[in-house]
Amino acid sequence: MRLAPRLDFPVPLACLVVRQVLALAAALALLSPAKAAVLAYLPNQSAASVAVIDVSTGAQIATVPVGAAPIGVAVAPNGRYVYVTLHNSDAVSVISTNNNSVQAQIPVGTKPMGVAVSPDGTRLYVSNYPTATASGGGSQWANGTLTVIDTVNRLALASIFVGANPAGVAVSPDGSRAYVANSGSGTLSVVSTASNAVTSTIPVGSNPFGVAVSPDGQRVYVANSGDASLSVINAAALNVTSTIRVGGHAMGVAVSDDSARVVVSNPFDNSISVINASMQTVVATTTAGIGAAPAGVSFAPSGSIALVANSRAGTVSAVNAISGNASAFGPGGLGSPLSLGKFVATTPLCALNVSGDGSVSAGSDGLLILRHMLGFRGAALTQGITGIGAGVTATMIEQSIAALNLDADGDATARPTTDGLLIVRALLSLTDVALVTGARNTASATVRSAPQVLQWIANTHGTSCLI
Repeated sequence: MRLAPRLDFPVPLACLVVRQVLALAAALALLSPAKAAVLAYLPNQSAASVAVIDVSTGAQIATVPVGAAPIGVAVAPNGRYVYVTLHNSDAVSVISTNNNSVQAQIPVGTKPMGVAVSPDGTRLYVSNYPTATASGGGSQWANGTLTVIDTVNRLALASIFVGANPAGVAVSPDGSRAYVANSGSGTLSVVSTASNAVTSTIPVGSNPFGVAVSPDGQRVYVANSGDASLSVINAAALNVTSTIRVGGHAMGVAVSDDSARVVVSNPFDNSISVINASMQTVVATTTAGIGAAPAGVSFAPSGSIALVANSRAGTVSAVNAISGNASAFGPGGLGSPLSLGKFVATTPLCALNVSGDGSVSAGSDGLLILRHMLGFRGAALTQGITGIGAGVTATMIEQSIAALNLDADGDATARPTTDGLLIVRALLSLTDVALVTGARNTASATVRSAPQVLQWIANTHGTSCLI
């Protein structure tokens, strides 16, 4: 028998609180919702840090110390977390995009390289790229693994044997498969995310490195560094349909949001190749505007611009995937940014934007937070609420809210009847007496005043929450 959620006050009062919020939301217009920011998170391999660049301006806004030799990068679907593999620390750093600080470090396998996150944000897939000592000295290819991580509890769930020296990782849009490029085997491993087992192994080119899946789920692209080619795989049939000649040591690969264009980085040629996906041919090869040794490639959201991390130059280039033209972008002085994976994040400027639609409001985000504090979960949490971002599930919203500090009145306990109301009222732009009346634990010695509540929200969750 399913039990009702436990509340620390009578259920009729809980219903009254929800009705009050609905009445407020209906009575007051939602003012100037704060929009999301588009940021690039570029791992500086030689500097043990991640550079954060505002894509709208090209300015570097933060440098996040993470650990030794950061290489791979993935962004949570809700934009709240960035995951970075630490090749020399055998771990993954978890960066909060709210304050650009490391929240946790998760142990994985030996020499982690690539990383990808599931569409629902609950699983992380990390390739581990070990090397063995050859009989005559030096290193040789070694069989690698794929670590599966529970992102909610930040624990490793499984370790799956794949091919030799796995590098790039990608996850299908429906979340049913993970694809791993095995650079030492010349293969692509297809992993069932339901069983955490390899279900197919596809021969590709020599030394495959980067891998990407088209957003429509129809094709998988593998950049083969050993023979300067791109393997195109039919995702339904799981076979190679074409092999496209690109540039020297093809490494990074990314697909536009409309699945129409593919961009491949060629570090030996200091160039990028642009492929027409429907024709499966190279339509542009560009060197002008590209720095030395381009590596990671990631598209900006809903557009034709791809950002390319130039690892030897320590710079970034912006590539127009329609024309093929490229230009320098952002600051220089980065530390060998390989940036393997999707490094462009659409992040909420206000961490209270739990609905994931890119703007914060009382009628959606405030109500979701309040319902969660009242014990609502699953479909009951989201029922009747508009403004939830595309692809955002109740589970993802629950995860986002659970990570928030919601003690708005400062009494060390988060309650829906006080803190929940304060947050909703603040999102409705209420101030002074209208903000705090009947919504604080005034018996607490640490209770916040109305200005202190607003300042706490700005400091804790972002200044744009109150715009």
